[in-house]
Amino acid sequence: MVDVFNTKFIRDGISQMGVKSLHFASSDIDNIKIFFKVADSMPSTVFVCSVDDYNLIEKIAKIPKNVVSLLRINASALGDLEKINSHVSALKVSVDYEEKDILLKFIGDNVTNSQIIISPNISINCKTGMSLSQLTELYGDLISVKSNHTKIGVDYGILPSDFIRKHPCNAYVTDPCTCHSKKSNVPRCMVFSDSGDIFPFCSKIDGKYKMGSFSDDGILNEIVRYIGSESHNYFLKTCENIFLEDLIPYPYPIFPWIDYFINHAEG
Repeated sequence: MVDVFNTKFIRDGISQMGVKSLHFASSDIDNIKIFFKVADSMPSTVFVCSVDDYNLIEKIAKIPKNVVSLLRINASALGDLEKINSHVSALKVSVDYEEKDILLKFIGDNVTNSQIIISPNISINCKTGMSLSQLTELYGDLISVKSNHTKIGVDYGILPSDFIRKHPCNAYVTDPCTCHSKKSNVPRCMVFSDSGDIFPFCSKIDGKYKMGSFSDDGILNEIVRYIGSESHNYFLKTCENIFLEDLIPYPYPIFPWIDYFINHAEG
């Protein structure tokens, strides 16, 4: 496993690129402790730590105030979740269509005051997982379910279709010069592979989308080299194709952008 916690590497990416949050997932207590140590040294940045077992968080004596602890759980296991560790800030619930009633009951019963992030298991080609029409149905159910929760949301990358059409900068179709909010067309979600390569959204996509690699040179310089490169152009062309070919004729109100990108980029 590559050491992505090199302080210089992290600080380059955070401070110079204007990154507001950093997400990390691990089931290794030592890696989590290192992550918390980095977070403690950078109090103005939000660090999100995803775990599969909330007892891991409990084993750490001091949790920095700028760390959000996220428990990943399948919807099928929600019925067995009698209590949530007080250190867990949010639940990220992976859900299949067949499990949506379990999820809605859990939300309606208000078992926990933690934020709930819904992560649907979506199938673009309807081979396995939730279909796009079922995703729309789930979204409607989430809006109508009665709950005392103030924060229930869907996973990053699932956006209203009309919102993306009206603001294509969210689909990386415009550049900072033409975007009203000056959004960059560099991927806003970067993932490290075990070997240290950097990819947009998912480390298992085609290698032609690789943004760079971990090095002592720092992430900022990797991104500077990436901008305008062949790999960056592949990324932008894929986004343009998704926007024109998939989003424009898309009949449903909710569009799983990242799922579409991964589907196109898997090779």
